[in-house]
Amino acid sequence: MTIATQRMLLLPYTDEYEFDFLSLLCSPGNRLFHQQPFSVSSARAKFHQVLTDSNVHAMAIVDNEHREYMGHLALDLHEKEVGELQFILSRIYWGKGYGTEALGAFLQNISLRFSLKKIRIFVNEQNQPAVALMRKLGFTSRPTLSQTPETLYEYQLTADEPAQRIWQG
Repeated sequence: MTIATQRMLLLPYTDEYEFDFLSLLCSPGNRLFHQQPFSVSSARAKFHQVLTDSNVHAMAIVDNEHREYMGHLALDLHEKEVGELQFILSRIYWGKGYGTEALGAFLQNISLRFSLKKIRIFVNEQNQPAVALMRKLGFTSRPTLSQTPETLYEYQLTADEPAQRIWQG
């Protein structure tokens, strides 16, 4: 299923996005905020998981006009009623509202399709644009026991909250 926004398309992954995905995960600018940097082989393994794991709902973020690959969105549904969000936007698109637009559309679609109670994401606190984005979307930080620079952000979904109004910022 394709999700269209004003400036982007969120497309299901196919083999044709492998090079773009590897470049995104292995680029020095994007690796800065990962807990563990991706090697080409670990990024390739992650890409093949995205293609084959039925519990991972992933989409390529592509520019509407030029069809350039911009980033990656995924929701891991291995845990019942809790989705773990993964989001990486190429650094050249930061600070222009693309993250808000892509995540808003993706999360609204996901909330309509799945019965989730919570969505969570781990964000490196040094990545201030990502921290600001999570707060803008209504995620709240939660303490963790780990000694990493990452903080857990969660969004609680309630039964009385209309899914179509979620993440329309």
